[in-house]
Amino acid sequence: MKIIANYTRKLIDDNGNVEITFTVDNWAFKRSVNDLMKQPYAIEIKAPKSKRSLDQNRLLWEIIGQISKELNIDELDIYAYLIEKTNAKYDEIIVKAEAIERLRTMYRAVKVIRPTKEHGESFVVARIYYGSSQFNTKEMTDLINHSLDYANESGIVTELYEGR
Repeated sequence: MKIIANYTRKLIDDNGNVEITFTVDNWAFKRSVNDLMKQPYAIEIKAPKSKRSLDQNRLLWEIIGQISKELNIDELDIYAYLIEKTNAKYDEIIVKAEAIERLRTMYRAVKVIRPTKEHGESFVVARIYYGSSQFNTKEMTDLINHSLDYANESGIVTELYEGR
C-alpha cells in the first residue's frame, strides 16, 4: 500500500522509542489507513513524485485550443481523445446506459467499452480516465507529445510549441 501523508511530529518515549506521526488528508488514503492492523510494517519514506507543472498544463491547453479552433471540435472532446490515446490510468465501472451522459458531466474522459446485462437490466461498462491533474511530469510530457502528434497529423502547424 502507498499513501501520501504530511509529517506532523515525533515523540520519544521513556525507553527511547521514536513515534512518528503523519497526517493523511486525502480520502482515498484515509480509507487505506483504516485497513491497517497492529503489526510491524516496512515503511519507506520519500518525497512523492512531482505533479505535472503549471507550464505543462498551460502548454497542453494551448495546443488543445489550437486544435479545437482549427478542426472545430470541442476542447473537452479532444482532451478525452488524447487522454485515451496516451494510455492514461483509468477505472472501469458498470452503470445504467442512461447514466453515461451524466457521467460525462462529472468526468472529462469517459469511454463506453461494452454493453452488459445484470439481473435482466441493461448496463454499460465505462472506462473513466484519470485527468491530467493527477499526472506526474513524465505522464504529462507524454500527453503533450501525443497532442502535438495529433495536431501535426491533422495538418496544424505547431512549431511554436516544439521544445517548450
